[in-house]
Amino acid sequence: MYKNDVFNETTIMFLVYHMLVFTNWVSDPTRKYEMGWSMIFFTLLNIVVNLSGIVRQSVRAVYFKCKKKKTAKKEAGDVYKRTSELLASVNGVPSEAVPPQANALEVIKESSE
Repeated sequence: MYKNDVFNETTIMFLVYHMLVFTNWVSDPTRKYEMGWSMIFFTLLNIVVNLSGIVRQSVRAVYFKCKKKKTAKKEAGDVYKRTSELLASVNGVPSEAVPPQANALEVIKESSE
């Protein structure tokens, strides 16, 4: 965040220096016109840089949220698999006989029959 603050302060400094040109210190209207375009450029540059930072942070937040959700889903699947294997071994059913989609109640029903 520090770099962004320094950039914003520097941009404000450039814009204040540009405003000096619009006083009676510079009498040439063509020069004022050219400096006006330069002032517009620095203002737009500041807006683009700040918006890109906001977009970058939003994309990172969505990415990490999806990654966290994917990891949680995988961990839940691993827990489910270990539970099925444990139930199969306790009930005497070989773990190869338990289909991956079988839930704990199905394993218990099959072993009791």
